[in-house]
Amino acid sequence: MNALSVRLCVFAKLPAPGTAKTRLIPALGEQGAARVAEALLQQCLALCEEVKGSAELELWLTPPPSDSRWQTLIDLDRFTAVSQGEGDLGGRMQRAANGGPIILIGSDCPSLARDDIDWAMSCLRQGDAAMIPAQDGGYVLLGLPEATPGVFDNVDWSTSRVAEQTRRRLHAAGLVWHERPALSDVDVIDDLSRQPAAFLRCCHLPDYGESSHD
Repeated sequence: MNALSVRLCVFAKLPAPGTAKTRLIPALGEQGAARVAEALLQQCLALCEEVKGSAELELWLTPPPSDSRWQTLIDLDRFTAVSQGEGDLGGRMQRAANGGPIILIGSDCPSLARDDIDWAMSCLRQGDAAMIPAQDGGYVLLGLPEATPGVFDNVDWSTSRVAEQTRRRLHAAGLVWHERPALSDVDVIDDLSRQPAAFLRCCHLPDYGESSHD
């Protein structure tokens, strides 16, 4: 199965002031939150470039890639860009995951690395699923070896229950899955203290907390 073709689907939202990373706005303002969102997107695109020869890359965007504001952020000629469409996050991810094997990631985890993608692909080659939880109870990566109906159903998105509910769905589907230690994504202001200092510099923000690291 070494020649297994894997789709890497990145879910991303336009980093527009006022609508991007809204839970950061009270602390950073609309412009500051948007700068964080754009830095997250660019970091994720850099990761995509690293794995481009190993996986079929797809950017699942909201608003749709036809929105002219994307043109200043992404060279859409370099990627397959798809509209996320309507519905909750589960419904949108289910549309992406109708054909496997697939790796789903967001664009808000600066610590996610090439090694994590390679590990997930190794799991898929075995016919197993893969998950990297987020420290807030969600997940930053989900790999599925095949279309798995139900895995995104009745999940309480944007809560601390997402990863545990997803484990139950994987078990119900009869899948074996593997996990790596949880990583920190960026949703609220306290998350910034757990991010690499190099990422914070890209946001043009002060270094949040002595725990930030290169």
